[in-house]
Amino acid sequence: MVATLFLLQSKYLFSQKKVKHSHMKLEPECVACLIDKARSQLEKGGLPKQQVFTRTLQLGEQIIEWIQHPDEILRKYGETSPSPASIGTERNLEILSILGKDPYIEDKELAHKIAKEVVRKLHLNSTYADQLSLIQWLRIIAIANSLEFDLVDLGSSPIQLLTNQLSEGISHPLNPEFESMAIIIARKIEKSRSVVLMTDNAGEDVFDLLFCQQMIRSEKEVSIVGKPAPIQNDSTIEDLKQISEDLGVNINILSSQQQTVGYFPNHKSSELTKILKNSDFVIAKGMGHFETLSGIREIEFHGAIVFKAKCEPVARNGGVRKGDYGIFMLDSN
Repeated sequence: MVATLFLLQSKYLFSQKKVKHSHMKLEPECVACLIDKARSQLEKGGLPKQQVFTRTLQLGEQIIEWIQHPDEILRKYGETSPSPASIGTERNLEILSILGKDPYIEDKELAHKIAKEVVRKLHLNSTYADQLSLIQWLRIIAIANSLEFDLVDLGSSPIQLLTNQLSEGISHPLNPEFESMAIIIARKIEKSRSVVLMTDNAGEDVFDLLFCQQMIRSEKEVSIVGKPAPIQNDSTIEDLKQISEDLGVNINILSSQQQTVGYFPNHKSSELTKILKNSDFVIAKGMGHFETLSGIREIEFHGAIVFKAKCEPVARNGGVRKGDYGIFMLDSN
């Protein structure tokens, strides 16, 4: 498998025929990450060490097979070449089948607990939050994208770390690339009557809901989108229902109708695509949405992707440094 992996990195990934770009393509680092994340999920699922070893080898071979012979995946997800998100989705579905349960249940519970405590400490569900500007709220939901245990080291005191990061972000600008786009996005949101927010991770969805609440108070029609069933640590419609009830946020909750990493406009859910197309502005959160939406030229809706660049491939494609925050414009032409 190691020899095959090297071949993929040195030959396949750099010799693809040039086609119309429709999403972020696989890069060498993505292959190793896809396999290592398989190991991590199997460990989270409680498999014995030997089974983790065996299953990781099997999944690694399957991942390489999907990359080398992607025709079925391309048809399924409407891609021109396999993306990290489509391969990652297939891997995740395989792991759910192997484990018979969601390996991220405990991570998601902890992330929600951390988020709620940070909200309490920063008074983000109070009249203080009403005083924050749209740009400050865009910083908040971008920083909240850090709440992902697989890719971000939150240290031994994640509540204090996230509290400090958000407090700093409320008071001071983030990286210049983010700030210049945040001004543009804030103006677009101000002019919009209807907004849809597509969530990423559990935990950050707490901050997404509070941001949506602020837009609702500005007399906008706001909907929030979650996954119909567990996939990685993504926020599901059940998560959103529970958290919105806990926070006292009255909001329209939509299903993405896709149990996928990110959102594939050419896959399923024509109903949601129609809603997105008819909305004035769409905010998509996280790297999964960046991987699936960032390069589509004929996208059918106006919006932007708000994300933290947690890996080098996304940072390079997003025009920021790893660890920085980005906003990528989506525009129907």
